[in-house]
Amino acid sequence: MSKNERNKRQWGLIVGVSVVAIIVVVYLAAIYPWPKSLEVSGTIGGAKKAEKFRAEQITDADVVIKSIHTDETTQIVSLKEYAESLEKMAAPERAEELGRMSSQDRAAVLMKMAVPQRDEALARMVPVERALTLEKLALPERIDILQKLALPDQVLTLEKMALEERLSTLEKMSIARPLSPYLEQMAVSRRTETLEMMAPADRMDVLQKMAPTERALTLDCMAKAIQAESLERLAPAIKTETLERMKRLEADQTSLEKLAPEERAATLEKLAPIERTYALEKLSLPDGAATLDKMSLPLRNECLERMAITQRTMFLEKMADAERFSSLEKLSLPDRALTFERLALPVRLSSLEKLSLPVQTATLERMALEPRAECLGRMSLESRTDILQQMAVRERALSLEKLALDQRIPALERMKSVERSEALERMSDASRVESLEKLSLPKRVESLEKLSLPVRYLSLEKMSIPIRVESLSRLSLPDRALSLEKMASEERFEALERMAPELRIETLERLPVAQCAGVLEKLAISDRIPSLEKLTLEKRAQTLDRMAQMFREETLDKLAPAVRTETLEKMASIAAFHEDLAKLSLPQRAGELEKMSINNRVFSLEKMAFPERADVLGQMALEKRVEALEKLAIADRALVLERLPLSERALSLEKMAPGIRAFTLDRLSLPVRVETLGMMAIPERTDALARMQPVERAETLDRMRSTNPDRSIQ
Repeated sequence: MSKNERNKRQWGLIVGVSVVAIIVVVYLAAIYPWPKSLEVSGTIGGAKKAEKFRAEQITDADVVIKSIHTDETTQIVSLKEYAESLEKMAAPERAEELGRMSSQDRAAVLMKMAVPQRDEALARMVPVERALTLEKLALPERIDILQKLALPDQVLTLEKMALEERLSTLEKMSIARPLSPYLEQMAVSRRTETLEMMAPADRMDVLQKMAPTERALTLDCMAKAIQAESLERLAPAIKTETLERMKRLEADQTSLEKLAPEERAATLEKLAPIERTYALEKLSLPDGAATLDKMSLPLRNECLERMAITQRTMFLEKMADAERFSSLEKLSLPDRALTFERLALPVRLSSLEKLSLPVQTATLERMALEPRAECLGRMSLESRTDILQQMAVRERALSLEKLALDQRIPALERMKSVERSEALERMSDASRVESLEKLSLPKRVESLEKLSLPVRYLSLEKMSIPIRVESLSRLSLPDRALSLEKMASEERFEALERMAPELRIETLERLPVAQCAGVLEKLAISDRIPSLEKLTLEKRAQTLDRMAQMFREETLDKLAPAVRTETLEKMASIAAFHEDLAKLSLPQRAGELEKMSINNRVFSLEKMAFPERADVLGQMALEKRVEALEKLAIADRALVLERLPLSERALSLEKMAPGIRAFTLDRLSLPVRVETLGMMAIPERTDALARMQPVERAETLDRMRSTNPDRSIQ
């Protein structure tokens, strides 16, 4: 097998990760005219299951397919299915599940939920989480949802949006309603930056309609050039009144600055929230921080949450340690995570260390990867490991990947076996292999045994040869044989060639005959003969039968006379058996093969001419057929499948292991691949598309699009 073929197989078998996150998005149902009716009947195992899923095909309401990661497993489901499962949850559990998702995924799922549950979920969100979610929606949907919220919640949500998103939302809303009620209730700094971005005419329309105090507060915070321009455009009477109020504001602020922190805090606590935040933001950093230290915790946090994140961070860094910690602890989780991201590293670490382990974990999970890894890397090994083990699997894997190797490996060594293996499973190939190679041998083997088969053998393939051999030698015989069976031929041979003779022999006994023959052909004759002689008689005879004639003759000539004699007799017996088998009808041949062990079944199939092999497989029970197909070489598997009737081909692929299914679909001809996907059950079809190589997936979707140009991909 060439390197290109191996690379193709490797990528086809791996589910994209994360990550943040590796999420697979497949735009599927809107582009392909799935079968309108089915004529699948008979006694094939699994047909009822397929009918159950096919009873309701994907529609335009299911256009987006996601890879949904949970702590236990990875499921690939349609957004509609996932939204329906969320609708059935109790409100607190639904909120928790949505909170673990990215804002992009959260928005997509919410738009598939029933309106009552969607609106309830949004209403439960804290403003920053709601804002990040709504930013991902198209403007009409965003505005429709916003208008269902109470006015204070609308304002708080708009405050937390990025400036460009806030501005575009308000501009669209202004078509049907005045903006002054929204802007007047915003924190002055957010209100001002929004107005400064508006066209002068729109800005003046809002300013003219504002209450006098709010107008004065707003103009006082504006850039001087915009302030001067806006004042000039005001009606004379309004301008005079505004300037007088601005002078009073300046005088009040000067008086406030002269007070001691305790008096200043007492004064501010009597003001309305907007004016209180405005006055705090006008103070110098030392004065503002000292004032916040003296305020009651609820009012202090109310001010901090209304501030721009940069201003909030600067004040917190200047506050006394105890007051800063109490404020950070009481912030909502999204606000706390955003704040921690921006704190100076020493302040961030000292504050994190005071939080309980569950709160530390939740906060770090919500933080961006770079600042999160920076924190984890500076913590003690014990704290780092404890937090990583508490994280959701996806976040744990992403965090570990971001850590320097000398920080990652000690944490992996200290982790419990399950948590370590879960994280390694989700890492990128490069990070996983790098980590496994650096782990101690016992931890490496323990982890490899718990990885899924595709991830395990692909990881072993990419390891250096000495470490691959060392690792395989310590795996249990079933795990070792299965891993080697799935590996590319070159990597398989490299490992077996260097393995201790007794381990090599017991492993060869477990491999399919074709692979056993391939390995022995490459071995030096001095290694081949003792290995072959110690195989069971049946395996030895089958292996020699499968070897190329040149190698077979060379090997037979070197065998001990007694071994050669019994081997030739067994080979003659095998040949006679297959001559008799060929005389049976197709159903009888299929029945005989079903009774065999899997390796003998595959050996017998490989001795058949290709058309006959496909016909016999088509007669076998679904479970036995799939078992044999998975053991065939990929080229043979694809050719056989293309000869099967469409319904049998689809059912066979549905029953295969997910990685093998996707890799096999990659190798089918494009027309066959497209018609087969159309017949497959929705979950397996979706999973296969998500796992296919990008090039093959793209050409498949293009062909679907061309067969039905009236429907578009969203």
